[in-house]
Amino acid sequence: MKFIKLFIFIFFVSISLGQNLFTNIPTAKSLRLITYSDIDSIISLDSKIIEKDKEHWEFEYKSRKIFVLFEREKDQIKIFTAITRSNDLTKNDMKDILTANFEKTYDVKYSFYKGWLWSNFSHKISELTINEFIDARSQVFTLAKYYGTYFMSVEPVWEEKEKDNIFNK
Repeated sequence: MKFIKLFIFIFFVSISLGQNLFTNIPTAKSLRLITYSDIDSIISLDSKIIEKDKEHWEFEYKSRKIFVLFEREKDQIKIFTAITRSNDLTKNDMKDILTANFEKTYDVKYSFYKGWLWSNFSHKISELTINEFIDARSQVFTLAKYYGTYFMSVEPVWEEKEKDNIFNK
């Protein structure tokens, strides 16, 4: 009988302790969400603004023209840059692009629009932080920069010796 009482006591104590552990999980303080003026400040800091209004920027970042569409009523932001005409792509280019979109492009993607291949990022404004915007702009630039070689949206930390052979089998 004492064993059953001890077991029940330990059971309830462990449940209580477990609940306390889960309610006391530390959480990071929320990061501030981005605003129009934040974007304007970031772009003005290290880019040459070509054109802007209340919903878009066209600017030169590290010698590449990049666009930002800030569509508040749609709760949508897009960052993109043109890479090459889609008519210039070969079958192998298409394989590399589709493979990269699956495994190497992270938060940005290759896409086609109006006869061009683009590097683009799309996100809800209401959920985007300043740091995520800065990182996304960098990834859009880097994906375009490494088109035709690494097909990556982040700087490689190794030399890629061989291409995947998945499509040749």
